[in-house]
Amino acid sequence: MKKRFASKPLIPLFALILSFTPSLGLGWGREGHEVVARVAQSLLKPRTVRALDALRKTGKASAFQVPVTAQTPPFYTEVDQNLVRFFDPGKPLELSLVSDWADAWKGNHKETGPWHFIDIPAGSKIPGPDELEQFCPHGSCVVDQIRIQREKLAKRSLPADQRLLALFFLVHLVADIHQPLHCASDEFINLPLAQVPPRHDGDNGGNLKQVRFFGEVQNLHHIWDDSILERHGAGAQDTANRIKKGLTATRLRQWQAGTSGDWALESHAIAMEKIYENFPHDGSAPDYGQAYENEMAPLVEERLARAGVRLAWLLNGIF
Repeated sequence: MKKRFASKPLIPLFALILSFTPSLGLGWGREGHEVVARVAQSLLKPRTVRALDALRKTGKASAFQVPVTAQTPPFYTEVDQNLVRFFDPGKPLELSLVSDWADAWKGNHKETGPWHFIDIPAGSKIPGPDELEQFCPHGSCVVDQIRIQREKLAKRSLPADQRLLALFFLVHLVADIHQPLHCASDEFINLPLAQVPPRHDGDNGGNLKQVRFFGEVQNLHHIWDDSILERHGAGAQDTANRIKKGLTATRLRQWQAGTSGDWALESHAIAMEKIYENFPHDGSAPDYGQAYENEMAPLVEERLARAGVRLAWLLNGIF
């Protein structure tokens, strides 16, 4: 796997986590992506904003709207409305409007589904960041797609719609790679047999691990995507503002480092050390409540912060 942008040494993985408050106001589904985009846009250089705004004004929402069928989730209509707002030439550039577009797009473009994650197995010999091909067949994983979409966005000779498509994916996938369970898979599952899909790869990033979260039966992946965060309710804008206030010059310098492979291994380490390490293997569903939330909420916010900083770093490097 080729490195396509400069790599600097990464800081120790958990060195800065505790400096972030556990008071979150988002769901890492849609709102988490919005937070990352808002943080990133606040860090864009003026030349980057001008270039992205000019690119945006060459496109039309109709080229990217998602056909709604009986199988598509209800939020697709809102995604399409956000596209119209994003392309409105009378409004300023707002990346958060397209931050969840890729999740809607994959509903009718199944081939893009694997682009959102990389299943690095638990217990495997951890490769280097340039040795992840074995977990990324034909470039169809988040590590390679960040590189591929970055290259497309940077290629001025491509048609504007192709570059805009690359921008939409890049905004989304940089957030995804910082979700620990998008970069890990464990063999142990505890779902009732009738609920296990006939084709699966380990626990599918925690999707096949059942837990109780404040008494409600959920899967582990959903807790990390949404549930831990939904309980706080302050909103994406407030969370992004809080993150921005904590971004010191030192953090910015330290986090603007590495490749997508480095970031995937960072997330994988968190999944192994913080999420999977104490998960019971006796078939029971662990009962997670306030103590779990208090421990994990600051970690989630730290991952969102890093994602926002690194997305801005990539975009500034292109333009």
